[in-house]
Amino acid sequence: MKMKKAIFLLALLIVCVCSGCGSEGRELKVGVYNDHDEIVLDKQKTVTDPEVIDKVKRIFEDRSTRTSQAEGKPDYVVIINNREASTMERGVELWEQADGTMIAGPLFGGKETYSISQTHVQDIKSWLDLSS
Repeated sequence: MKMKKAIFLLALLIVCVCSGCGSEGRELKVGVYNDHDEIVLDKQKTVTDPEVIDKVKRIFEDRSTRTSQAEGKPDYVVIINNREASTMERGVELWEQADGTMIAGPLFGGKETYSISQTHVQDIKSWLDLSS
């Protein structure tokens, strides 16, 4: 009887530990808007590396270069989720520009947009595997 309890408790512990796997931490997801204005996230473009997430987030938080409102649908949507807290830390829409920069704005139509330099755009594209 003790052996059955021990096996049951061990199995329960393993299930609890495994169910927690993948639910903690942060993740960055990249997507686009479809024809119905729904965000479609690309599972292949999910980043869980905390260093990359922090670098991208710092670029998005530097709003020093204000710019005019972007037009049309954004080329990309970037969402940073904190799975442990079940919250979205940051949601950003990105519009590529002909000069190699990007215009960034808050997800869901905020009014304040800002420019991301060519250097940072190259970094973001590299880190997130975005096509040119």
